[in-house]
Amino acid sequence: MPIWSADGTRIAFTSWRNGDWDLYQKATNGSGEEEVLFESNEGKFPSHWSSDGRFLAYTNQSLNRSSDVWVLPLFESRQPIPFAQTKFIERRACFSPNGRWPAYSSNESGREEVCVRPFPPSTGVWRVSTAGGTQPSSLSDFPSKQVTGKKRET
Repeated sequence: MPIWSADGTRIAFTSWRNGDWDLYQKATNGSGEEEVLFESNEGKFPSHWSSDGRFLAYTNQSLNRSSDVWVLPLFESRQPIPFAQTKFIERRACFSPNGRWPAYSSNESGREEVCVRPFPPSTGVWRVSTAGGTQPSSLSDFPSKQVTGKKRET
């Protein structure tokens, strides 16, 4: 699924061109060439752009693990940051408006639930949904100072 940047000037997408699903971006006005954002030997699928345009959250699918959430800085070296990486399935990350509390779905509880954790990554995961949940989306009134719910230490 293509992902719009917050300012509407770019679209991030996945394309199979060199034997793997890699991340690309293109200006929405059609100018310039498509730009490779990140290539590796694992599948990568963009899920959300931070509101400041500096980070792109994506789901990484590898042959050895199921799927995990990574964050790609779109500045300097562009070295991906593991965000939610466990033996369970994590995917569909979405940054909060201030970029500090991305939400994502995880099946760690035995079913898919929505969780949040701080960014940059540190200890603690809070399960937001309690009876199943998926595909979190950004909320303009998302709490920036306090998150409540069931916390799991990482």
